[in-house]
Amino acid sequence: MKQKLLLYFALSISFMAQGFSQQLEVTSRYEGRNVVFDATFNGSGSYTLVLSFSELQGYKSLSGRKAIINIAPPFSGNSIYKLTEIEGSRASTYRYSYQYFQGKYNAKPDMDFPYLLPVKPGENVRTFWLENIEATLGKSVTDKILGVTFSYTGVDTVYAIRSGQVVRVENSTRDRIKPEAGTVYYDEPSRSHIEVEHKDGTIARYVCMTSGKSLQEEGDRIIAGQPLAVFTQKDDNQEMKVGIHLFRLGKKFEYEVIMPKYYTDSGLIQPEYGKEYVGASAKEIVEKELTKKEKKNLNL
Repeated sequence: MKQKLLLYFALSISFMAQGFSQQLEVTSRYEGRNVVFDATFNGSGSYTLVLSFSELQGYKSLSGRKAIINIAPPFSGNSIYKLTEIEGSRASTYRYSYQYFQGKYNAKPDMDFPYLLPVKPGENVRTFWLENIEATLGKSVTDKILGVTFSYTGVDTVYAIRSGQVVRVENSTRDRIKPEAGTVYYDEPSRSHIEVEHKDGTIARYVCMTSGKSLQEEGDRIIAGQPLAVFTQKDDNQEMKVGIHLFRLGKKFEYEVIMPKYYTDSGLIQPEYGKEYVGASAKEIVEKELTKKEKKNLNL
């Protein structure tokens, strides 16, 4: 069972680094004697563009051979970078390539931010599975945990653990493939993925291990404690499961996994394997990232 789950999570992190699809395209054009770079972007949330120059003759680049450019909503499609021709140059040539990554470059998250459990206050949830990402990659750093799978009994809705913007939604398009006896493995098309970007640059990925459907659409503003997804099918043991991964884009353009602290009826905790926790109401936590208009609408 553990080997199959490990495979899924290892692949999911690798997939993030490559980008989900061709969402960002860069082109160049001449503007007088200078070269201007334009971008078209059809995604949601923040992205980091890395523009690299393998050849640069007769032009001046303010950032040298590599430019790191933040692509953040709302993105208007204006020029994103410029090469200035060096006056008096006899020949001018340039070659460029680019990569892009989901998230803000070298985000500085609040490591002590109190996240809500993905249930309503008073509802129970059990920590079903924890795994160390370095163990997956052949290392053994015990304080780097990949994610947590929460198991629900008698509860059919997943709630947002923090306020932010929904940046990706993928609902299941096929029925679940029934796993082998004794495992909890599901094929990729049977899962629903929802990703929410938070104010400090962290991104939460909710993966419905049991077939589920998002209640939100890409681009929606979500508030902590708001319903995010609903399970559409129960497991054979009548439990439903959702995996939550929290990560940020680091300085080396690698996704760094964060293990959040959750607010429960017994205080702030980091989940332990096999333990049950009860969701708690926390007005002061929900208010942390609300706008004045949202506070007014919610009577806070």
